[in-house]
Amino acid sequence: MSDALATTPNTRIQEPLKFAYWVPNVSGGLVTSTIEQRTDWGFEYNRKLAQTAENNGFEYALSQIRYMASYGADHQHEATAFSLALGLATERLKVIAAVHPGLWEPSVLAKWVATADHLTNGRIAVNIVSGWLKAEFTAMGQPWLEHDERYRRSNEFIRVLREIWTSDGGAEFAGDFYRIRDFDLKPRPVDVPGRPHPEIFQGGNSTAARYNGGAVSDWYFSNGKDYDGFSEQVEEVLGHAKTAERLQRLGVDVCSELLPWRKQDLAREFGSFGERLWELARGIDERPVVVESRRQSVSVENTYEHDLPDLDACLAALPPLLDKLAERIGRLEGSYRVSKPFIKLKFHDFTQTTLEQAGAPITPAGYTELCAQAFARGNCPVRLIGVGVRLDSGLSQLGEQLSLF
Repeated sequence: MSDALATTPNTRIQEPLKFAYWVPNVSGGLVTSTIEQRTDWGFEYNRKLAQTAENNGFEYALSQIRYMASYGADHQHEATAFSLALGLATERLKVIAAVHPGLWEPSVLAKWVATADHLTNGRIAVNIVSGWLKAEFTAMGQPWLEHDERYRRSNEFIRVLREIWTSDGGAEFAGDFYRIRDFDLKPRPVDVPGRPHPEIFQGGNSTAARYNGGAVSDWYFSNGKDYDGFSEQVEEVLGHAKTAERLQRLGVDVCSELLPWRKQDLAREFGSFGERLWELARGIDERPVVVESRRQSVSVENTYEHDLPDLDACLAALPPLLDKLAERIGRLEGSYRVSKPFIKLKFHDFTQTTLEQAGAPITPAGYTELCAQAFARGNCPVRLIGVGVRLDSGLSQLGEQLSLF
């Protein structure tokens, strides 16, 4: 439901104002400045700071997550350990630990939070940070995803946390980034009145961040906007939250579950967005397609429910993909010429490789050879295979259209 957005009027927030502070668990304070900072990144200073904040009405303390030096933070304490220590040093303060999907597995974090929640009597929360410092990921040998893919991964990460913390019995989830099967968490997080599970925070200014903030998070952090910009963010995030809440109340998790609904019933439930939901459930998108350039390639791909364990399994998956590719090429207009084949593999650790070769035969045997070479680059289970051809505009010198296979 990535397009889900309902128009939400400005409403008066009924809850009293709450205060939180950034924990200076990194050196240099939390600012980029040559001016000497008065904060200290050590634990003893932070313990006293947390107790002072608690005694003066602050409800939350948010620990920053950094793994390497950046923006003056030459030294960094890890956020989850530091947050737990502050939680144990206080009595009422709620501590928010920042974590990166891609560096944590959601099931492992769910277990850690459950334990920390018991140690602090229900005062642990998490801030899901999609990440912006590429050097941290690459230095630790982790794949770096593009911006919207990082937020899509965070979306799944949060949904897995919710599923584990709230499911009755074994939790189940199957997505593009995370899969859990019959995972039964014991003990569960502390049963706190009015809190279905430990609180989940998420922030960012991008469209993807605002969607996650409203659709799957409990709290949204806004980053440095003026009044008009902040008001616009709030309205959009609340719109996402309103639609997500209604869908959850109706027990709708995927688009196919909206198929039995009549258009007028969706309009009654969701207003003007109901018609859009009706179309989304049926794969209808009549927005005009604007073509600004000639097609450069044609491809098909498939993400597999279960990872393909070895090269033989990948080769066995090629024939149906090549059949679909041939169909798509057959629908091209005659001014295109097939130039060279390529293959894309996404491995189970979300790294991926694309291999193309000029002069390679555009035949099943040619794709078999490309697949073998691409698989050797990762030599691990494969989650996605894509096959395609690069295209040249115009006819060949002989004036004939080259065919596939």
